[in-house]
Amino acid sequence: YKEITSAQQRVEMKPVCSGPLRWAVQYETSFGSSKMTVTLSLDKGSSSLCCTVDCDWREFGQDDRIPALNFWLPLNGSCSRYRYDVPFGVTDREERDMDLSGCSFAAAPVGDETVMLMAKTKCGYRCVDNSMALTLIRGACAPDPTPEIGRHHIEFAVTVGESDWSGRQLLQYSSRYNHPFSVTSVSAHEGDLPAQDSLFVLEEGSVMVSALKAAEEGGNSLLLRVYETDGQSCQVTFRLGFEVRSAVFTDLTEKHTVGEAQITGNRLTFDMGPCQVRTLKMTF
Repeated sequence: YKEITSAQQRVEMKPVCSGPLRWAVQYETSFGSSKMTVTLSLDKGSSSLCCTVDCDWREFGQDDRIPALNFWLPLNGSCSRYRYDVPFGVTDREERDMDLSGCSFAAAPVGDETVMLMAKTKCGYRCVDNSMALTLIRGACAPDPTPEIGRHHIEFAVTVGESDWSGRQLLQYSSRYNHPFSVTSVSAHEGDLPAQDSLFVLEEGSVMVSALKAAEEGGNSLLLRVYETDGQSCQVTFRLGFEVRSAVFTDLTEKHTVGEAQITGNRLTFDMGPCQVRTLKMTF
């Protein structure tokens, strides 16, 4: 960066929520020809400070000047290696003074803590000099002279956790932030199902579920795709909320069978290699 300017030099802050479940403040600021409203919120029992940015971006780039809006987070300690989530896993990278891609987060182990910077729609993280930054808007000028002009709605969050968080734990927190549960309001009524249940419960193994889909061939089959997150071999056990007649592994095309999983009652057990991706076809 040739020139860095703080966008928080002139702000007007006000509380917008102070209930028992959520606390939030909001401030407005302007820079150049742009205006921005930022809302910071913290929920009860949550370790994540959530940030929502609504920006009316009016900055134009030139050949020797590319305006950008970044969120910068200095760390209270030293860190030379950072962790990023990548497709089907987590990778460690040394500090570097340039944007590096992360599917949804970058994390820094600092002292007795791990600091995570998570984003819902942005993927450019700059981790260097004991700090993390997230590129929110970058106003390039070619081939489109006005690619980002207009209104932007951006959401990201900062989470603090234990220093020994595994890759699976990092991915879990990121998944919970990016994919919040859905709520449906219904009237009180009788039913046969328990008040709490789950379609899949992971009882053992350092894996994450990547996809659950119907088989391409149709029929009474579901495909479950999982990947190992911590770079180590493990045994995986899933407890299912339904009965399965057979469970076989397929390739990504779903055309070739490459082994079977063990079925014991409503549990599936199988082995995973380090960073392995496996597709399991379950037939009812």
